[in-house]
Amino acid sequence: MKKTLLIFILLTAFSNLKAQYHLLYFSDDSISKLKFDADHLQMQQKHEESSKIYRNLLTIDSLKAYANYNIGVNCYNLNKTDSSILFLRRSLEFGYDSLEVFNTLVYVYKRIMKDDRKAYDLICEMINYWPNDAKLYRKRASYRDYADTEGYLNDLKKAGELGDADAKRTYETFYRDKAILEKNLKAKGLK
Repeated sequence: MKKTLLIFILLTAFSNLKAQYHLLYFSDDSISKLKFDADHLQMQQKHEESSKIYRNLLTIDSLKAYANYNIGVNCYNLNKTDSSILFLRRSLEFGYDSLEVFNTLVYVYKRIMKDDRKAYDLICEMINYWPNDAKLYRKRASYRDYADTEGYLNDLKKAGELGDADAKRTYETFYRDKAILEKNLKAKGLK
């Protein structure tokens, strides 16, 4: 009886160890194949299947950021916005490209949740992290309320100063058109 029990315990321990081994210790070839399969399924818009594979990749330390980010992307494609935000934020904690994550979060808030205020606040937070990124100033300008002309123009001006030619052109066009409008109003005696 004792021998049978001992053998049973050893077999159970071995099978549990073997199951954990397959989850924790992938070979380099199997990791590459899993990543490829998950990415391929994601491109085919098979988000549930893709997420299952990414969840397996979460057990690998060097892939936690990558897997969390892609699960977050899959979640927003499946309209699971709360889960999407959770996984995207978690990918930041593990060191995923924060600019890409923040841009994805802005997309989730703006396009999926229709929360313009939260998207705008997130862009402001991004500008605090990357104050020399011209695209962020132009993006914030586009998210501003129509009544905030001064803020809009300040963002365009800053983006132009940082090398964004389109923002600079838009800023200059605004003042040129404003001067033409004022000249026409003055000529007609309306100003």
